[in-house]
Amino acid sequence: MTKIFGKAFFVLLICVLFGSFFSCSNGEEIYDYGNGNGGSSELKYLAISNAKSLYIKSNSSANYSARSASDSNKLFKITDTGYVEEVSYLDEDGDEISIEKTPVAVNSVNDDYIFVGFGWNSSIDNSYLVRKSDGAVFSLDNAGIPNGERNYINEQFIKTDNDNNIYYTSSGKIIKISLNDSDFLSAITISPSTDDVYKFDIDRDGNVIYIGWLRTGNGNQLTRLKKVNGGLANLDDIFDDCWIGLDGNIYYPGQDVRWDEQDDCYYYYGSCIKRISVDSSYNLIDEIYGYPENQIYLYRGSTYKIDMTDRIVFIHDSTIYELYNDPGIPRRVTLTSLDIRTVTAVASSENYYYIAGYATNNDTFLIKIDPTDDFYTDLLPRNDYDVYAFTASEMDGIVFNALRMNDGKKVLGKVGINGGDVTMLDEESNAEVICLERIN
Repeated sequence: MTKIFGKAFFVLLICVLFGSFFSCSNGEEIYDYGNGNGGSSELKYLAISNAKSLYIKSNSSANYSARSASDSNKLFKITDTGYVEEVSYLDEDGDEISIEKTPVAVNSVNDDYIFVGFGWNSSIDNSYLVRKSDGAVFSLDNAGIPNGERNYINEQFIKTDNDNNIYYTSSGKIIKISLNDSDFLSAITISPSTDDVYKFDIDRDGNVIYIGWLRTGNGNQLTRLKKVNGGLANLDDIFDDCWIGLDGNIYYPGQDVRWDEQDDCYYYYGSCIKRISVDSSYNLIDEIYGYPENQIYLYRGSTYKIDMTDRIVFIHDSTIYELYNDPGIPRRVTLTSLDIRTVTAVASSENYYYIAGYATNNDTFLIKIDPTDDFYTDLLPRNDYDVYAFTASEMDGIVFNALRMNDGKKVLGKVGINGGDVTMLDEESNAEVICLERIN
């Protein structure tokens, strides 16, 4: 493996000499850095090039105050041949090393990178982008450690646009990192220094909608759109209910109220779904997308969002909404003979989506749903497993972590995309998985 030198060395030198990162004339902070910063014993690679999925095995029985590298969480991979192996940490020469870090978060960012966070419990202290092809790690600590705030229960907290950039929040700022150079990552802070950003979302072109507070004055809450050209627009308080459609535009529940010139009054036409887009001149267009069958109640923090190839499904409490589809007709989904009480995990593949949880009669279930007719298939026998987390692929099937009810063991198993026989991948360690992520 070849050692990489470049802009990262010179940026580090400038930081040492002047005690701070340099800034552009517009006040946006920029950072450039490469794969590690020297030293043969430093973490430079994760051995993940043959991994289909990654997961973090929790050691919840370990005493917090007495935890060490030997009894903390462990990062594992499910290989392309179906084996379970602990992920090795490698130095620049490809030799295995021991590190003091404890993995707490894994996210698949895009086709080329994953995110791995280290810390204690759910707090991230060190963060890395990891290249899938060779496992090369790029520290994000100088640019800002991701806060880990999710808009939806199952959503990734690192987001992407169509120009190979990623975005996340760190200490109240929105960080944008270009991935166009595979050896050096360039980061920039794009939110105004006056704004303390709490959560954000992004459309396909890089226009960012966010909610936060003013850092000065009376600290008023604000909802803004940061346009890709740098311009800002204040919006109504829609963030907690809005989402990004498959077309890359912003959608939110609204009301169709129109002024009638002849009657000199407003008329109410019912609940609707509205769409916000940014045109080629960077003007906002706010228009009606469709009319749902029922009033829509969404709150990002307690809702699952499921993106498919031609539609978007939301699950809030026990209610399933299909709010984005090809006909443009938002609707509520009803499953015949299954009343859902609680949802514990969701996933999607090209043509189906999947739900694990409890029915109102307390049966545990894992089902596959065909969105074209809302017909569902049980993938595991009811009450055999209490599923905590799972991944889905129409080619490779379902990998799940669950409590096996007949003996009380926490297992890692696999079942086909249509159900059938269950294969155990790990039933001896009796550990709960705190992150399970398909990466290839």
